[in-house]
Amino acid sequence: MSTIIINNTEYKMYYQVNGDILLKTNIIIINKLEELKKYNFNKSIIIENNVNDIICNNKYKNILNYIYKIINNGTKIIKNSTLNIETIKKEDKGFYYLDDIGISIQGIDTNKSILEIYKQSIANNIKLYLKIKLENNMIIQINI
Repeated sequence: MSTIIINNTEYKMYYQVNGDILLKTNIIIINKLEELKKYNFNKSIIIENNVNDIICNNKYKNILNYIYKIINNGTKIIKNSTLNIETIKKEDKGFYYLDDIGISIQGIDTNKSILEIYKQSIANNIKLYLKIKLENNMIIQINI
């Protein structure tokens, strides 16, 4: 008889009266923007990421900035964004400047970051894979 190792972060085991074990996945696969809006990403942790086959630093801001650098067009970024973006160098009131692209972006929370990452990836045909652990230990997987 062989031993099977179950990843407790991805599966929950339910012991049945008859001795069987029922496995239920903790992973939720997101396919639509509206599904993404249902979850709170504050205090979440990015477990894995891949943007156009490149692994980025596991921070939402770094992933978003990398996506912006892939797009490399301020007009396209602004067109597909709901964020507060300026086309001048602005580094006050929570703004930071991306010199390569020539846009200033106002800082945002985690929930807005994940929505912007998703929207920009869809709009600009960017390959995206994110595996995120929420504060409640639920795992969200995004694969575009």
